[in-house]
Amino acid sequence: MRWWIAIVLAGGLLAACAPDMTGTVSIPSTPTAAPGQHILCQLAQIMPFTVAGDPSKSPPVWGIDRAGHAFPVVWPPGFRARFTPRLEVLAPDGTVIAHGGDVISDAGGGGGGDGVVICSIGGKNWEGG
Repeated sequence: MRWWIAIVLAGGLLAACAPDMTGTVSIPSTPTAAPGQHILCQLAQIMPFTVAGDPSKSPPVWGIDRAGHAFPVVWPPGFRARFTPRLEVLAPDGTVIAHGGDVISDAGGGGGGDGVVICSIGGKNWEGG
């Protein structure tokens, strides 16, 4: 009888330690505006960069410039990443905005203390307000 208890407990521990099967992770993003408010963002053209990521790193998603230097990216409100196992950057509605290895050449935003802050991609404003 005790071995059944051990098997049940072991199964529970394995289930508790299992990774999130959706592979969705949080990524640095700007806050969502309160109802009736707007978050203003500098909208300069951001130099093209390659999207890169690793779910075991913090932050799990970053940019790589043309010279091969990695830099932090602060994404629009509600953005997240999924590793299936390929990296996908997702908009709040679940639309895939970019995959790992994609070059984003049509982003607008600005620099900030936490890295490049993105406010628009592909002509769509993602300021969150």
